[in-house]
Amino acid sequence: MDKYISLDGTFNFRDMGGFYTEEGRQVKAGMVFRSDALHKLSDGDLKKLKEMNIRMAVDFRSQSEREVQPDRLPEGVRLKVLSPDGETAALASASHKDDEGKVARLTAWEKTSEGHDYLVKNLNSMEGQMRTFVTSENSIGAYSSFLKLLTDVASVPLVFHCRGGKDRTGWAAALFLSILKVSREDIIGDYLKTAQYNWERNIKRMDQYRRYTDNKVVLDYLSSLMETKESYISAAFEEVDRLGGMEAYLEQACGFYEADRKRLKEIYLE
Repeated sequence: MDKYISLDGTFNFRDMGGFYTEEGRQVKAGMVFRSDALHKLSDGDLKKLKEMNIRMAVDFRSQSEREVQPDRLPEGVRLKVLSPDGETAALASASHKDDEGKVARLTAWEKTSEGHDYLVKNLNSMEGQMRTFVTSENSIGAYSSFLKLLTDVASVPLVFHCRGGKDRTGWAAALFLSILKVSREDIIGDYLKTAQYNWERNIKRMDQYRRYTDNKVVLDYLSSLMETKESYISAAFEEVDRLGGMEAYLEQACGFYEADRKRLKEIYLE
């Protein structure tokens, strides 16, 4: 099935249904959706979400991101804010309004030995960010709350999102699909789809950054933050494996037990 949903105000809105599980079942369509930010939704988009019967939106963005670009939602849709520790992810997708200031700060910092060394060494800093989603107390709390929401049928159909719909959203999607026993290969494939949907947007962002600096180190660093690499999502899975595997992680870190996982399968699989 075609999971992509075309809206005027988003570029990465997708249905999480259609995946086949390792147990031979299929994830139901029309119940859980992932997206980039929802602040640019048109009146037509709002009508479409209303027709899709969306009941809840989960926003993984930081407070500063939400204040600058608050969600635009159909009347009656409940908003749940769950902010994991996502400083790097937030920087990667900061508002266009702050582009010039962000680039100026990074360019000035790069001129120091400390800043130069940091930016060069952290061209794959999103790997560390993804590991933080797995291990930090705040992130565990946010994602655990998200999973609990999914056990309540009154919350669905539901859409969850961050700014670009890539990393904070990507890890939420990975946890959801892992519980349903979708293969890790397919989950990684779902994560990598963002590269396709964000391609044009990322080109425009880099063109914008080049208006403010020609500093190659800074530009390479900013480009790395927007990239969708398998190593990023794999870093999160590696951290889960280090902690004993997905089921052990869900129980010991997230308090999401066998009965909870069974409940998700009852709701979302056919």
